[in-house]
Amino acid sequence: MGEWDKLTAVVVAQDDERARPGVEALARAEIRCRAVATFLDVELVLSEMPFDLLLIEAIGADPDQLWHFLHRLTEHAKVDPVRAVASVTLDELDMVAEGLLDIPCEILCNLDEAEWAEALLRIARAPARTLHDSGTSHASRLLQVRGEVDRLAAALRELTEDQSATPRSDAVTIEAVKQAIWERRARDRFFDSELFADPAWDMLLDLFLSRLENRSTCVSSLCIAAATPPTTALRWIGTMTDQGLFERHPDPNDKRRHFLHLSRDAEAAMAAYFGLLAERRSS
Repeated sequence: MGEWDKLTAVVVAQDDERARPGVEALARAEIRCRAVATFLDVELVLSEMPFDLLLIEAIGADPDQLWHFLHRLTEHAKVDPVRAVASVTLDELDMVAEGLLDIPCEILCNLDEAEWAEALLRIARAPARTLHDSGTSHASRLLQVRGEVDRLAAALRELTEDQSATPRSDAVTIEAVKQAIWERRARDRFFDSELFADPAWDMLLDLFLSRLENRSTCVSSLCIAAATPPTTALRWIGTMTDQGLFERHPDPNDKRRHFLHLSRDAEAAMAAYFGLLAERRSS
């Protein structure tokens, strides 16, 4: 381990049993577990337990206790940056994504043991202020995602600026978008899904369909629609939001989550795209 053998971590979970996977993951990564605490111990954790890494085991957590902990952690991190990682299933994903929106905490969803250890080492070694760019392979993946999203955003802008691509009012239908989604999924029956690992188009289709059906989409639902591991989907969601393709809107009935929508430009580009398809088929 070299210079990393002195790293220490605190595991926070609902109880000792829920904390056990995190403690075991730290042992595999050769990071010393300094303490195990519950979400109710938030003030003790933040004021009296020095650590290099905070591991949040959100799986099975009491929603109110978890939300209070995340809120206090976010407030604390504004003054004293932390290295943190949260383990979730899709059940906790929306709340944790919302609660940790403003701090550099990586959210890991449904990881196996080997992925846990790799992620913990990478995150612990990164400066807290540059967490999302840490690790050579991880940074390469992020740069690749950002590059792909940059190209996608440019293509969508070009499409909306093309006056000839303006669709007829009846050109864009719910059925056409559903057909496009079905075709994407049908492709996976005949080819390895790893050949088509870019989830951006799946997300755009799902959010465009949501707009046409006048419904809202939460983070966990969009991760499912992406047909890719949730941890990967979260990276894409973050990057596409940063690039102005997605927008976040608070859930009026639950402050602990946001809904995702297409931006005005992205929606216009999707409408123009389906308008072109309709014109091509009718010509």
